[in-house]
Amino acid sequence: MAVKRERQWIVTAAGIDLRVFVALALLILLSASAVGAFRFAMASGTDGRWVLPLDDAYIHQQYACQAARGLFMRYNDQDPPSSGATSLLYPLILALFYRLGAHGDALSTAAFLLGAASLPAGVWLAGRLAQRLAGEASAWWVPVVGAGLYLCNGALLFGHLSGMESGLLLVSLLAYLLAVIEDRPRGICGWGACLALVRPEGMLVVLAASCWLLMRKSVHGSFLKWLPAIIPLALGSLQPAINLLLTGSATANGMRVKGWISAGTSILDASGNIVRTYARLIWTTLVGVRLEDVGSALDSGFGEPVMYLALMLGCYDSDEIGESA
Repeated sequence: MAVKRERQWIVTAAGIDLRVFVALALLILLSASAVGAFRFAMASGTDGRWVLPLDDAYIHQQYACQAARGLFMRYNDQDPPSSGATSLLYPLILALFYRLGAHGDALSTAAFLLGAASLPAGVWLAGRLAQRLAGEASAWWVPVVGAGLYLCNGALLFGHLSGMESGLLLVSLLAYLLAVIEDRPRGICGWGACLALVRPEGMLVVLAASCWLLMRKSVHGSFLKWLPAIIPLALGSLQPAINLLLTGSATANGMRVKGWISAGTSILDASGNIVRTYARLIWTTLVGVRLEDVGSALDSGFGEPVMYLALMLGCYDSDEIGESA
């Protein structure tokens, strides 16, 4: 009886696929090089100090310091509670480092190293997700290209190394999507909870995925097995609930000012903002060149159209390519 051969990530039926292993190892080394280059540029402009490039990172640190001192969500000692830190989870993580003695520039160092550690994880997960989307029997270089595209995106690199929660958000998003695709309830529960607590936008992804999972599994008669999918929703609702209880508004300050649905924005204008944002993002991703008004957050970095085309071609089953050849 013939046995269908499927390529299983790095470890295959024939052993370890050295091509994928070596290529991904090199990409991870390149990510370490990117971290080193970023740190070198930082040190050359700050006389060696650990100074982060965004003021928002220091807002997180201030809330973290206050939380570690027992003044949760108070920017200054005498201030009333405020939701200036858009993330609920990230300042609490930094507060732990503060309690361990990371004060001043040391806390900036901890924030930078957290993002640096998340970069190779993001590269690895991007490659794994690319292979899962293309199919386990896809060409060996599909995960390599997927990981390479992630590493070649300047906006993603900056997100990981800016001292913000972006690195944790990206890793949580990729790990959560991978768990959803692979039907792993524990991964969906754990990574979904992390995603929903890191940023309010993560809650939207978790909500959509959870509704899809529960509807699909209930049709197939295994609804009770997938009840853990609602746990991330319950945990993600903690942030708006805490904001509402302590500040009188469920929406964080940053979301009200900079979000798609800001204060005083009509439903029509908010819908237009969302449509324009996604249209620009799709254009930038497919074409490789950003529109003039895309903004740095949606910049495609060093992404090349040819690389995206190669990734799409790699989505074909390698067995079918072999047969056609």
